[in-house]
Amino acid sequence: YAKLPDGPSQGQAPLFVRYTVAFWYLIQPTSLIVVILYWTLINPIFNDPFLPELSSIWAHLLNWLCLLVSLFASRIPWSFKNSIWGLLFLVAYLLWTLIHFFLRIGRGFSCDLYPDPECPIYDEFDWNMPGITTLIVLATVVIYGVIALLYTGLFRCRDSCSPAMTFSDASGKEAETKDEPENGA
Repeated sequence: YAKLPDGPSQGQAPLFVRYTVAFWYLIQPTSLIVVILYWTLINPIFNDPFLPELSSIWAHLLNWLCLLVSLFASRIPWSFKNSIWGLLFLVAYLLWTLIHFFLRIGRGFSCDLYPDPECPIYDEFDWNMPGITTLIVLATVVIYGVIALLYTGLFRCRDSCSPAMTFSDASGKEAETKDEPENGA
């Protein structure tokens, strides 16, 4: 994604394109983490006989499905090292929850267990109970590693289902693909 075959950028993708692709690398696996955490910790589907609001279903399920479709529809390259962007986001979010806890920011309204300044961002992610919260953090990091491997497999599956594109394909010239024999037979 950082190199282009030709053009005024002399082989390097514009900065906006590089940032967009980096955010795409961040969003793909992180969106699945959000789905898993939401439907298991925050609003367990197995405990609630009623479906949540449509906005919640969109933010915590349909959004991931749309991103999954974009993964298979795109030609953006992927390798396991691209998952570092999501890991950096998870670490930044973890640091924010600690800052939120130590500065006693609260949520703007009181929660069931604490007065407002001591309310955690999410009741399930409560640094007032560091044991269970640390367990959730460690489990999330391990699950993220598994999801990064899963996404690496999904990208390989996507790439194996269609012929590889060469730089000359992008410029409109005819090119051979890896799947076609060179002699045309």
